[in-house]
Amino acid sequence: MIHHLKSGLICTLCIAALAIPSALHEAGNEKPLKYSIDNNQGILSVKVEHPTVTIELGKSNEQMRQEEEEHQRQNDADLLAQQNREKIASIKTANADTEAVKDKVYSMALARWGEAEAMDVLSIVEHESGFRQFVKNGNCCGLFQRLGRCTDDILGDLDGQIREGLDYIANRYETPHEAWSFWNCIGICRGIVKKTTWY
Repeated sequence: MIHHLKSGLICTLCIAALAIPSALHEAGNEKPLKYSIDNNQGILSVKVEHPTVTIELGKSNEQMRQEEEEHQRQNDADLLAQQNREKIASIKTANADTEAVKDKVYSMALARWGEAEAMDVLSIVEHESGFRQFVKNGNCCGLFQRLGRCTDDILGDLDGQIREGLDYIANRYETPHEAWSFWNCIGICRGIVKKTTWY
């Protein structure tokens, strides 16, 4: 790897050096030039000698290492910036998806109970999952944080999740208003001691 870097550097320096006599020739200066390529104590250089001017082009191995590290840092920074852009785009897409899920939850609850109760369903789902269809929390998962199997086919069935959640509310609390009241209750709630919010 070091050999290739040095070879590439020599070629680059040679090209730069060869441009010098061309410029001198165009200026009408025909005096002979001397070239030398050296690798002395880690310094690669091309030296062009002329009776009126001497030009040296060269870089040390340390300079090469520093430039390579700077190049790598720039690559890492570009990669991080790209990852951040993709993350922001993903968040925006997720937010758009949660709005669509929210609309679906509301429409199905509205058809079942009416507007006031549908709003209570939205409150429950907002606090349970933030309308994130595939969210998992321990043994609970999905919009209504169901207990039990949390497989992709279950979580992927949006309508199924909503129907199951609405059925749970109806069977356990009869109405979303009662479910939401229980969710907020701390202490003795429907004969149960609650220390945290859940339903």
